[in-house]
Formats: sequence, C-alpha cells, structure tokens
Amino acid sequence: MINLNDDQSGGLGLFRVDNTSNGGIYQIPGRQFISGSDNVDDNNIAYIARTRVFIENPGDYTFGVHSDDGFQLTIAPADSGAPLDWASVSGSGNIAGGTVLNFPTGTGDSNTRGVINLPFGYYDIEMRGWEGGGGAYTELYSAPGAFANDGDTTLWALVGQNPVANYPGIGAAGWGVEFSAAGGAGLSSIATAEADFAGGIDASALGISAINFNGGGLFGGDTAYPSFGGGDNFAMRATGELVIPEDGSYIFGFQGDDGGYLEILDLDGNTVPFRSIGDDADNASALVNGRLEANYNTGNSRTTGLINLVEGSYTINGLFWEAGSGDNFEIWGGPEGAPLSLLTQNGAGLRAIQGGLQIAVPEPSRALLVILGAIGLIARRRR
Repeated sequence: MINLNDDQSGGLGLFRVDNTSNGGIYQIPGRQFISGSDNVDDNNIAYIARTRVFIENPGDYTFGVHSDDGFQLTIAPADSGAPLDWASVSGSGNIAGGTVLNFPTGTGDSNTRGVINLPFGYYDIEMRGWEGGGGAYTELYSAPGAFANDGDTTLWALVGQNPVANYPGIGAAGWGVEFSAAGGAGLSSIATAEADFAGGIDASALGISAINFNGGGLFGGDTAYPSFGGGDNFAMRATGELVIPEDGSYIFGFQGDDGGYLEILDLDGNTVPFRSIGDDADNASALVNGRLEANYNTGNSRTTGLINLVEGSYTINGLFWEAGSGDNFEIWGGPEGAPLSLLTQNGAGLRAIQGGLQIAVPEPSRALLVILGAIGLIARRRR
C-alpha cells in the first residue's frame, strides 16, 4: 500500500492514526517515508510506485491522493502501455493530456480525486511523486463509484488493503494494573514515575479488559481507573500476555496525559525491540533500548512503533504517569496496514475490515520495483 509519511509531517491525509471518523476505518498509521528513522525530515525526494490490480466488478472507480508535494497517476490495461483517459477530476489537482491525474506544483496537500471507468480485467497503476522540503507524505486510495469529495462515501480504502486482518490481543487473564499513591512529588519523567512506586502500591486490579482510561485519546468507551480515585502526581503500570496470532509486522502504541513507555518482552524476559517509531504526536518520543518512550510531560504522548513478531505469547508492559490537569491512558495495536484497535482481553484473531483494490500477483517478467511497502517504491534523492 502507498501510505507513507515523514514524521515531521504530522501524519496528514485521510489515512492516519488520529482520524477516528466513521468508526475508525481510516485509522491506519503510515510507514515512514524514506529515511526509516524517527524525527528525520526527508527532503528533495522523487519516487515511482507501480503495481497491478484486478477489477472484478466493472464500472466507475474514484482514485484519491493526498500528498506533500505533487504527484502524477496513470492507469493502463495490463501490458498495453496505453493509459486510459480520466473521466473527471475534483479537489485541487487536474487532468493533463487526458490520461494523467496530476498535481504539478508544491503543496502541503494535493487533495485530488479522479474518476475513471474500468472494465473487467487487469490494470497497471503507476504513481510518480516528489517532495521538496518540510513535511512529506503520500497516500493512494480508491472506492467503487464516482465521488468528488472524501466525505461523499465511507467506502474509501487504500489500494492493496486486505479485507481481513489477523489482530493481536491480550490473553484470557486480561490486563493487570497497579497505581502509586496520588499527591507525591512532582512527576516529570519515566525515572520519577518509577521512583514513585518505591513508596508502595496504592491500588491494583486484575482481569481488566482493555487499557482505555479516563477519557481522551483515540478510542471511545473509556472507563474509570479501577480501584483508584485518581488525582495528580501518580503513576500506573500495566502488564498482560500479548497473543500474536501469526508471524508478521505489527504496530503498537499508546496515548496518555502525561508521558510513559511501552515495551514487549519474550517469555524469557528479553526485550523484543521495536524497529522504528511511526506516528509521534510531539515529534519528541524515542526508541530507548528497544522500547517506545515519551519521556516528558505532555497533554498528548501518542506514540506508535513498528515491530516484527512471530506467532506466540509475549509480555507487554506499559507505564504512564500523571503530573497535573487532565489524565488519561490507552494502549492499542494491530497488524501493519490495518486500522488500529484497543488490545483487548481474548481479542486475538481474524477480523473483517474494509478492503481495497487487491494487488495482482505479478509474473516474473513484471516484478515490482520494491524498496518500501508491498506496492513498491523507488526513492531518489536529488543532488
């Protein structure tokens, strides 16, 4: 899928971590653009992405692009070499020469949709784009039918998005949580939060279905802290058995007010390191010894990380502290390329999600250009 972002961009576009509209169907974190490093500003990039899709139901389809900066998009019958004409365009872009959906200049959001009629069969899609300076992101999505605006349908899906995803969850015992006493010394870091437990555990609870406490964050259905009255200057630790249903790439994260961390351990107690940070609300989170850390006071510690895991059980640990004013905390995750979900008790397994146009398996002579993502992307830094 083409859903890439530079951590400096703030995660713009339709498909992003904080887009909770329409039941969270677009709540899909983007993979980092080029550098693969957190908080690196990727500039002066050109890219080409190519894939082949299969159209089973003929008719009009609308393709959409949000990007920073411009792009060109063509669709051609497989192996014909002759792109089809676009029927119409809406948003900020245009149609060049009849066959190219296009945004030709610099922009913070190309915000373009084009309608094209596709008979039954295979089609080759080619997308070219570029980024000058500042934020960088790009996404390619579609829906059956003719639509001028993002808000005209809820059928949008990233091109290549599978209709079924195998989600992780928490084991039958649920989450366990424990709290330090409120009203202690001012908390401002992971070290001060952990030290606050030296005075003992003020409250604890077992069998919690999800970590989604006290309002705020990405997900509704929040509950009060179990067996704990809240207040200022307290810390909370959460732990559970993380059940991974199949080998793959996963995204996990947390959001709180104030900071915290998230780590995953194997059954021997060794850290399984996250390979990169994805979305980072404050552009200040970090990977430290393999775990995700938001080691500062903030009203929004939202941090996501990508990690490779094999099928089986792990231990997942989260820490959160509250300094003053608002206080909330939630932990969530999912397979890469699927909408995020709270990590819930007995929640591991297959779920139907909104699928997009499916990528056709290429013949050997049609091997895709692959650097980033299943669709493939070539990046060239202009000198």
